[in-house]
Formats: sequence, structure tokens, C-alpha cells
Amino acid sequence: MGNLIDGVFCVSYRVSVVDTTGAGDSFTAAFLWAYLRKGSLQACCACGCAVGTAVVQVLGAELTGGRWGELRDDLETVLERDRSRALDPNYHPQTQ
Repeated sequence: MGNLIDGVFCVSYRVSVVDTTGAGDSFTAAFLWAYLRKGSLQACCACGCAVGTAVVQVLGAELTGGRWGELRDDLETVLERDRSRALDPNYHPQTQ
């Protein structure tokens, strides 16, 4: 499941939604976090979706410190993979 936006496929997940408070702000914050670290548009969207998805599963957009740590590790992994793909001469995002 996902959406194609301007040629970028953004993965989305079905989750149990508890509260949508802060979902958009959280998506934007994570998107910008990745963007400022030179992530591709696809990596920025993936980071935004990961945090937005986590936030809607709790009441009041309040994630625990431990959950933030897990998310940070996940986002770092997304950016590391993004950078690896950028260095791969055989990787063509429009065909993946």
C-alpha cells in the first residue's frame, strides 16, 4: 500500500489509530529532519511516514523516550540506505 506523489512512491501502513493529533506536524518534522541531512525525496517521505504512523498510535502525540530512540535509529537507517543507493551506479530510482 502507498501513494505515488510526483514520481516518488511513499509507503504507508495500516495501523490502529488512537489519535491523529500531531500527525501532520510529526510527519513534517521528520521530513525536514531527513531533508536537512540531504535525504532524497523518497527518504524524506519514508521518515515522515514512519514518525506520523507512530504518533497516530498513541494518545496526544506523546511518544515515550524509548520509542523516540527506536524511531531515531530507524530514520538513521533509512538515510544510510538512501546514501548507499545514491552511490550505487546501478541504482535507478525510477525503475525500482
